[in-house]
Amino acid sequence: GVKRLGIIDDVKSVKHDPPYFYNPIPIETMLPGCGQGVVAITCRSDNTDVLSLLQEVDDHEARIAATTERAFLDTVQKLSPWDGRPPVAGFMRPSEKSTEWLFNGLLATPDGAQVLRVQDSCEAKRCNEEMAQHLGQIAGEQVVKMAGDGFLDGFF
Repeated sequence: GVKRLGIIDDVKSVKHDPPYFYNPIPIETMLPGCGQGVVAITCRSDNTDVLSLLQEVDDHEARIAATTERAFLDTVQKLSPWDGRPPVAGFMRPSEKSTEWLFNGLLATPDGAQVLRVQDSCEAKRCNEEMAQHLGQIAGEQVVKMAGDGFLDGFF
């Protein structure tokens, strides 16, 4: 989240005087919650003055990430046959060379005994909001199918 917000730099310190140092947790170890670190602003669709101001601060990368992650979370919640909300995580980001977008998603049992992971990607030049939405939905459908009906038996 703090990296998305631009609070950290690439030398593993927080932009502050004196700097604070940190050790990031690799996504292979722990994925963030869907949308974590994305700042969102909403306004009425008929307020053209505010909409034009918001277009000035819109961050395309954050929009693509949030769209994918939200679509993943919404799809898991919509398709799941379970009554409760299981642990769900998702993270969309550009690759190191920015040639593609990479998505990692996760669905787990509340005790962490079972963890299901999905991955997908999209070519950077083709990854718009519509493609990001589709990618998140497909990943959500995949992980719910992997889990099956009894995945959360005994939890909810």
